[in-house]
Amino acid sequence: MKSTVYIFLGLVSAVIIQPDLAAAGEDDIRLLDRIQERLQERAVRRAQLRAERRSELSAEKTAESQAERLLASQLQKRLEARIAATQEKIIALRATAANDPEKINRLRTLVSQKSADKAAALLHKLKTAQKSRANQKNHLRALQQQYALSIVERDKQFHLIRSGEVIALNISAKGRAAAAELGFTQTRSNKLDAIDIMIDVFTLKTDDGFAETFHQLKMADPDGHYEFNQIYRVSGQALTLPPETAHNSAAQPDKTKSSFTIGVIDTGVFATHASFKHLNLTQQNFGRGKDTIARNHGTAVSAILAQHGAEELLVADIFSGPAGIGDSESIIKALNWLVQSGANVINMSLAGPDNDLLRYVVQAVTAKGHVIVAAVGNEGPNGAARYPASYDHVIGVTAVDQNMAIYEKANQGSAVDISAPGVNIFAPGIADREYFSGTSFAAPFVTAFIARHNDGTKPFDAKSAWQNIIVNTIDLGAKGPDPVFGVGYLTPDKNNPAWNK
Repeated sequence: MKSTVYIFLGLVSAVIIQPDLAAAGEDDIRLLDRIQERLQERAVRRAQLRAERRSELSAEKTAESQAERLLASQLQKRLEARIAATQEKIIALRATAANDPEKINRLRTLVSQKSADKAAALLHKLKTAQKSRANQKNHLRALQQQYALSIVERDKQFHLIRSGEVIALNISAKGRAAAAELGFTQTRSNKLDAIDIMIDVFTLKTDDGFAETFHQLKMADPDGHYEFNQIYRVSGQALTLPPETAHNSAAQPDKTKSSFTIGVIDTGVFATHASFKHLNLTQQNFGRGKDTIARNHGTAVSAILAQHGAEELLVADIFSGPAGIGDSESIIKALNWLVQSGANVINMSLAGPDNDLLRYVVQAVTAKGHVIVAAVGNEGPNGAARYPASYDHVIGVTAVDQNMAIYEKANQGSAVDISAPGVNIFAPGIADREYFSGTSFAAPFVTAFIARHNDGTKPFDAKSAWQNIIVNTIDLGAKGPDPVFGVGYLTPDKNNPAWNK
């Protein structure tokens, strides 16, 4: 029932320039307008042909295109169509006038005051186009060097991945030989006993042609399971963080389980906060950092779970590395640890792209009876499907406010199973209690509800958990299940006074 949709969004910056042009004749005004119209027509046409010509681009133009998309992604995403159109206009303008001083002078001296604003903007673009491209290249280079991240294209969408890394699931001798022949080096290997799989990470030293080499590996071993090490982010609006504080995560969880144990895959937690005094809290680092890092997001999510009755929290920090980003390898390892440690219900307030290996592991975990609850994401009503919430057997949670109105940034679609409070949630952060909004903070309400209705002695399947939920909802929106609210709003638990606090 869950569907996959990919939408890539970019950002376009506007430039304001003070006009400084002399008046001139109407003929030149019309000339300038015709030039602008032709450039706009060419830009639209070039945008339409981009997909068809992508395979024909040279390595240099491909790098420039990736740099532009990366810049858009790092600036928090707006409409890709707009950035493509703007960049093509810049290219067209430069080709038309950048190398023609006489034409630039004519624009300066012959355009009337009526067209001054338009001309000034065009001149600014002509002068700064090359500088802008250089900045984009530097931005891509910084991302690769500082965070070891790259961009790959899949199904006409672009995704951040760990540079040069491929994850293999239960790789065969044939697959190992093919990887070595293509230049991959095995860098990590882990046997995940709780879910009975082996994962190996292979690295290609150069990003040049990485996507093509990855494709060749899959062709050489069609029976193998290979995937990029894709990037995932938390799925909620946390406030600006104070300096990161490291906490020791070496301790293993107490083997004597309470009746209310919840697994959490998130950021690290400020474990000494008063919200956690009444429970056992164990943290384990699965990110790229040296230890767990306490951050607002994980602290707030865990505090909501604690407030709603959790007696033990097992927190897997997958965001401990630079820039606070996680990856599919970390999530898979975290799921294995939580299953091994006896967390029957697992909260995942994070979101990212579809990933074949993550889908396989999620299916393996839920098949053992463990329940996974995930935030549906905060990319808006038309946002791309986010995972793991969009996988079958994962309970996807959206956020509503105190008036039961949908959170304006919440994703919509078949991933949405149920609604819960998630707007202006008052919860602890690193420094103090703050207000948080996002589907991230709705998910733990549902997670805690499910855990309270489990006897804690053994895992139970999502179907049983879902039956407990569906009889405790208020239908919102269109009658019956819908892509905005799911089956409806999870009603307050009469046995839990903390619900309305």
